[in-house]
Amino acid sequence: MSNTTQYMRVVNTGIKMSTDRFHIVILTLLLSTTLLSQNTSDEVVRGMVYTIEEEKQIPLPGANILWAGTSTGTATDSQGRFELERVSNSDLLV
Repeated sequence: MSNTTQYMRVVNTGIKMSTDRFHIVILTLLLSTTLLSQNTSDEVVRGMVYTIEEEKQIPLPGANILWAGTSTGTATDSQGRFELERVSNSDLLV
């Protein structure tokens, strides 16, 4: 086998490996982007705030519900219910 044939064989193998690596990198980026976008999906949190007096649950109107570390929040309605939209899985309500 001549040196030229060996060189061509090495070059062709290198191009194929580079193409395969490129496809793997693109596939990995697409999958990670999809997984990250699913993980940070927004949710709606609904709840009720109440106090316990004489073993009865009494709704607590006007209680403040805040996202931890932010100034965003809401207050409970006249029946102690609240709803927060666009809360991610990692947020903490206070």
